[in-house]
Amino acid sequence: MEDIKALAKQFSIEQVHKNPKLYNCGGDTSNFRYPYCYGDFTYTTKVTNYLLGIMDTIPVYADLLNKKHAY
Repeated sequence: MEDIKALAKQFSIEQVHKNPKLYNCGGDTSNFRYPYCYGDFTYTTKVTNYLLGIMDTIPVYADLLNKKHAY
């Protein structure tokens, strides 16, 4: 999970370097996102947790599709 968060932070900092005047957390260096001021790097963790939560239902759905269609 930390790898995903680190990747999101890396992407954010790349975007900040491209346009630091725009992505500066409003100049608030006490912002918890600073210096990762592009986007919300915590969102990746939330999405990953959601996907992990539904992963068990995907094989069931895939099985239903395979029964209805011949491949």
